[in-house]
Amino acid sequence: MKSSRYLLLWCFLNNCLLSPAFANDDTGQGLKEFQAGHFIQAIQSWQRAEMFYAQQGQSLEQSRAVVYQAEAYQRLGYYSEATEQLCTALELTKPLHNQADEIRVRVLTNLGHIYTVLGSPDMAHSPLAICQVEAASYLERGVGTVAKITSLDEIKRFELQTLLFINLGNLFALPVTPYQIQLYTAQNYYQKAVGTAVQAKSDILASLAAKLEGEVARALTFPDAKKAQDYLAEILPGLLEFQPNLRNKVYALFTNCQSTCPLANTLAKVYLDKSFQVLTESKWFEGNKTQSLELKGTLFVNQGDWFASQNQLPEALEKYQNAIESAEQAKNFVLVSKALNNKVSILSKDKNVSDGQTILKDSLTKWEHSLEQLSDYPYDQMYGLLSLGKLINEEERRQKIFERAYQLGEKIKDYRGKSVAKGYLSEIYQNKSNKEKKDVDEMLRLNRQAIFFAQEVGEPELVFQWNLQQGRLLRDLFEESKSQGDLDNAILAYRHAVETLEILRQDQKICTKHQETASKFQQEIKPTYLEFVDLLLKRADSNNQGQTQEKCDLLPPRTLFLSNEEKENKEKKCGSLRKRAPSNEMTKSSCDLRNAQLAMERIKDAELRNYFQDDCVTDSSYCEVPLDQTELPNTAVVYLVLLEDRAVVLLHLPDGKIKQVRLKEASEGYKNSLRTETVEDLLNEFNKYSPPSPPPLDDRYLTRAQELYRLLIRPIEEDKDFTNSQIDTLLFVLDEPLRRVPLAALCYEDCTHKENKEGHFLIEKYALAVIPGLTLTDPKPLLNTPDIKLLLGGLSEGKQTVSPLKGAENYSALPCVEKELDKVEELYSQPEKRTNTLLNKVFLIPTLHQELDSSPYSIVHLSTHAHFDDDYNKTFILAFDGKLTMDGLEDIIKNRPDAEEHPIELLTLSACETALGNDQAALGLAGLAIKAGVRSTLGTLWKVEEKSTAMLISKFYETLKSQSESGKTTATFSKAKALQEAQLCLLHKECVSKKQPSSTKSSLGKDDPKQKECLLDKPEKEEEKDSFEHPYFWAPFLIIGNWL
Repeated sequence: MKSSRYLLLWCFLNNCLLSPAFANDDTGQGLKEFQAGHFIQAIQSWQRAEMFYAQQGQSLEQSRAVVYQAEAYQRLGYYSEATEQLCTALELTKPLHNQADEIRVRVLTNLGHIYTVLGSPDMAHSPLAICQVEAASYLERGVGTVAKITSLDEIKRFELQTLLFINLGNLFALPVTPYQIQLYTAQNYYQKAVGTAVQAKSDILASLAAKLEGEVARALTFPDAKKAQDYLAEILPGLLEFQPNLRNKVYALFTNCQSTCPLANTLAKVYLDKSFQVLTESKWFEGNKTQSLELKGTLFVNQGDWFASQNQLPEALEKYQNAIESAEQAKNFVLVSKALNNKVSILSKDKNVSDGQTILKDSLTKWEHSLEQLSDYPYDQMYGLLSLGKLINEEERRQKIFERAYQLGEKIKDYRGKSVAKGYLSEIYQNKSNKEKKDVDEMLRLNRQAIFFAQEVGEPELVFQWNLQQGRLLRDLFEESKSQGDLDNAILAYRHAVETLEILRQDQKICTKHQETASKFQQEIKPTYLEFVDLLLKRADSNNQGQTQEKCDLLPPRTLFLSNEEKENKEKKCGSLRKRAPSNEMTKSSCDLRNAQLAMERIKDAELRNYFQDDCVTDSSYCEVPLDQTELPNTAVVYLVLLEDRAVVLLHLPDGKIKQVRLKEASEGYKNSLRTETVEDLLNEFNKYSPPSPPPLDDRYLTRAQELYRLLIRPIEEDKDFTNSQIDTLLFVLDEPLRRVPLAALCYEDCTHKENKEGHFLIEKYALAVIPGLTLTDPKPLLNTPDIKLLLGGLSEGKQTVSPLKGAENYSALPCVEKELDKVEELYSQPEKRTNTLLNKVFLIPTLHQELDSSPYSIVHLSTHAHFDDDYNKTFILAFDGKLTMDGLEDIIKNRPDAEEHPIELLTLSACETALGNDQAALGLAGLAIKAGVRSTLGTLWKVEEKSTAMLISKFYETLKSQSESGKTTATFSKAKALQEAQLCLLHKECVSKKQPSSTKSSLGKDDPKQKECLLDKPEKEEEKDSFEHPYFWAPFLIIGNWL
C-alpha cells in the first residue's frame, strides 16, 4: 500500500548501501533511477538483473539485486513485498557463508527498520511478513518466556503457551510463505497445543487445536503437494476464525507478559542487534572499510529510530551522532543528512535536552551544508530541503530553501515535491503578521499551484492539506472583510477538503484493527469538519430571510465509493426508510443547514472509527438516505454543535425540516457552562453516592440540573416549529462532555422549590434516546411475534479474574441477577417459552457463541459486570470463563449464520458501568450497538443498585411486551417509551416488588447457601421503606441506537 507520508519522513534512505560497481547494466541503471526517485522503474531494472544473475548462477549478486528491490519497495510503502524480498535474499545467502555477510547485514538492518516503523500486530506475527525460520525461533522463545512468568497462575501460562503453539503450527501449515510447507512440523506443534490446552482446562482451545491437527493430518495423506496446499489454504483460515481474537491474544502476550512494545518492535530490536553482531564479527569488512563505515552508519540510524520509537530519546540522539560520525568518515552525505534530519526532529520537539537549542542550531547549519553536497541525489536533496525548511525560523532563509526545493522538483519532474514546496511557500505568506493585498494574492496563487500539482500526481493527502489551507486563508479574510464572496469561497475550499477526506479514507482503508492515534482525529479530522460547519451556519444565518427554492448541492453520500453489488445491498437495507420522493429543491439557508447536519454525521462516523481503531466498524450500520426523507413521527433529533465561540443545536424535526437553534445563554461562556463547571459539578453529585443507601435529593444537584436544562433544552422548546410538532421523543447526537450526563435527570426551572422536588424532570416530558447519528441508525420497530426469542445470561456469583498486567481482580456477587432473569423469563414464557438462560457456570463465552449461532435471537440480555474504558481494548463484559472484549462480542454477533436475515434487535447490559469522568468511555457505550452489530443497546452510565435495577428492567420488558402485543403504532410505542415508563415507575414510587419466598433458590438455579441474599427477598414492610425516586437510580439508563 502506497503511503506518501513516509517519504517526507525519510524513513528509508538506504541507497548509501548500494555498491558503485556493477557487472550488469540493469543494476547500474536501477541505481540511477533510484537516486532520481523513480522507484518503480528501479525495481523493474533490478528484477531483470536478478534474473540475469540467477541464470549465471551468481547467488551473491542475485541476492544483492533482491535487496535493492526491497529497498525500493520500502520507499513506495509496500512493506509486505519488501519483507518478502528480504526473506528471499536471506535464503539465497545461506550457502554463501562469510562472503555474504554484507548482504546479511543489509537484510537484517532493513527488517529491523521495517518493524520499527510499522510496529503493528498484523505485521508482527503474519507469516507473510516474517521469515519463517526467524519467526519460529522467536515464538519458541516466547513459549519459554511464558513458562518463567511467576506472576501468572498455571492455567494462564498453559493457555498462553497453547496460543503460541497454535501460531507456530500456523506458521508451518498455512501456505503463504515462499518456502516448502513443513506439515509434519505443523502437526507436531498442534499436538503440543492440544496438550497445553487440556492442562489449561480450555475446551475451546483444545477443540480448535485438535481440529487444526486433524486437517493437517488429512493434508498429509494427499499424494499431490499442491492439492494439500490448496486444501489447507481453504480450510484453515475458517477454523482460525472460530476463536475470537486469537491473533490479538498472541499480540497481547508480547505486550503484557514481556513488558515490551508490540512484537514488531521486539523483532526490530533483535534484527538490529543481530545485524550489528554480524557487522562487528565478520572479517569481510576488515578489507572494505568504506562500506563497513556506511553500513555501520545506516545501522546506527536505524537503531536511533528504534530508540526514538520507544521514546528513549537520549539513546536515540547518541545513535544518530554515531551515525553522523561514521557517515562523515565514509564521505556519505546522504547518510549524514538522514542522521541529522532525525536528530534535529528530536531536538526541535524535546525541550529537556541539555543545551538542546545550541545543539539544534549547530545541527541545522550542518544539515544544510550536507544537503549542498547531494547534487547527484536530487530526490533526496529536495525532500531534505523541505524537511529542513520547516524547522528554520528565519523567514527569508526558509523561503530560499523552499524555492530551491521547488527548483529541484522541476528538474526531476517530481510533482509531489513541487506541491509540497508551493504549499510551504504559501504558508510563509499566511503567517505574516501585517499582510498587504499583494501578500494575500501571492499566498492564494502559491496555494492553488500546490493544489494543482497534488491533483496532477494523484496525492489526495496533499489535496486535502492544501484545500484546508486555502479554506483557512479565506476564512480569515472573511473575518476581516465580512465579504460574502470570501465566505462562499472559504466554504467551497472546506467542502473540497472534507470530500477529499472521504476519498482518503477509502484509499487507505484497512478493515482490520489499526493503531490510528487519537491525535490525528482530534487535531485534523474533527477540527476540519467543525470549521466547515461553523462557516455553513454563519452563511445560513445571513441567508435566513430568503425563501427562494433552488437546487441544493449536498455533500455526496459515502455510497458513492461502493461497488455496484454493495450499493444494491445498501438499497435493500435503506430503501424502506424513504417515505417521500427525493427533492433537492430548498432555500439556500436550508441547504447550508442540511450540509452542516451531514458534516456532523461524518464527525460521529469518524469518531467511532477512531475510538474502535477500525476503518470499517461503521460500514454495516451506515445508511445515508436523504435526511429530509426519514420519517420520525413526533420525534426530534438534537445535534449539539460546540464551536470555538458559541454553542448551537441543529434540530431535525419530524417532517425532515432542519433548524439552527442558538443557545444564547451559553454562547459567551459556554466552555465554562456546557463543557466544564456545570457538567462536572452535576457528575460529582452522582460520584459521591454509594448504594444501597438512598442519597438525599439536595439543592446542589437540582441547581446544576436546572442550569443545564435552561442552557440546552429551553431554547429548543421555545422554537415555534418544535412546539407545533407535538414532540414526545428526543434523540440526542452528543459531543463531549454531555455524553456523560444523565439527560433524563435535567429538571425544569421550578424543580428547586421544595414542594416540587418529586418531579419535573426531562424524562417526564419526553422519551429519550442517544443515537450515534441518523445515518448510523436503523429505525425499525420491534414487533412482538411468536418468532421473537430471548437469550438471557448473567453472573450472580462473585468472580475473580487474573491478568498479566493487573493481576487478580475481584468482582462482587450480583445476587439479584437470578431474580432479574427469572422475571424476564416469566414474561416471555406464554403461550410458550421463548427464552434460554445461561447462568453462572453455564454463562461461558463459547456457549454464548454457540447459542447465538444455533438460534435466531431477537433480544440478548446480559446481567453481569461490564466495564467501558477510554481504551476500547480494556472494555469488556464479564463471563464465567473470563472477559469478553468488544472485538470478541463483534466476532460472535456479526459472524452468526443468520446475521443479515435476523439481526439482534436489542442488547441489554443491566450492570454495566462507565467512568463518570471519562468522555471516551462514554463514547464506547454510545458506539456499542454499532460495534456489536445490534440495532440498539440498553445500558447504564454507571452501575446502579441491584434492587432498583431489577425492578426497572422488569418494568421495561413488561411495558415493551404489552405495548407491542396491543398493536400500537410507532407513534405511541417504542423501546425509548418503554424505558421512559420504567424510569417513571421508579421516580413516582409506583414500582413495588412483591414479597418473595425467603429461600435463596430461584427457578434458574439450585440452592446456594453461600449466595448473598437478594434485596428483592426482603419482607414487605421493609420494602416499603425503599425509595428510588432519586435520579441516581433511574437516570443512568439509556437506549442507544434504534429507539423504536
